Amino acid sequence: MKTLLKPRFALLYRLPVLLAVVCAVTAPSQAEAQDPWSLLGELRDNLGGGSQQASFVQIYRPAGFTTGDRETGHLYLSLPDCVRWDYEDPYPKTFLLCRDTIHTWNPGDQAGRRFLLVDSDEPGIDLLRLQIDDLRLRYEARTEKGEDGSLQVILSPHVPSPAIAEARLTIEPSRQVLSILSYRDQEGNTSRFEITDYEPHEDASYFEPPADLEWLDQ
Repeated sequence: MKTLLKPRFALLYRLPVLLAVVCAVTAPSQAEAQDPWSLLGELRDNLGGGSQQASFVQIYRPAGFTTGDRETGHLYLSLPDCVRWDYEDPYPKTFLLCRDTIHTWNPGDQAGRRFLLVDSDEPGIDLLRLQIDDLRLRYEARTEKGEDGSLQVILSPHVPSPAIAEARLTIEPSRQVLSILSYRDQEGNTSRFEITDYEPHEDASYFEPPADLEWLDQ
């Protein structure tokens, strides 16, 4: 089974990218659409508001393969602090990132794993906490326009890293929400998140780790 913790921080490369752009935003002007940093700055300025949930499909495809593993579940957002992934099919598991800590657990387990994040963690995790001016020092960014009118923001690190080669974020033109995140590492492995069915979510307990589990620090 392919999991998002192979390698250890594989999930963490993707989380901040999603946190930065997944909430609804106003449509950028034509000038802003040509400048990825202006677009990212506007998206981050629009973080917050009420909690929401969405459905997702993730497809992980190893380098050299034409097909890959498909997983589905629900995404819960309380931006800018927290995001939660509940994987449901084929293997239930949960990842919860709040501020500088990620918790992960499986249904029925007696213990879960806990990771403390710092700015020196692998590329990608810094997208959540650094300001745009700091991100400019680490990443190259550009925009592309899709044939369907969608806007794509492409991020790649200035310093090559095995963790992340490119992240491509697609914003749906009609609702101005993140609809697809395509991620590629230096080995050519790719993950594609397709996100749909955004709606409000009211249960704040989703953003608290279960109190009845033993947490093992990693």
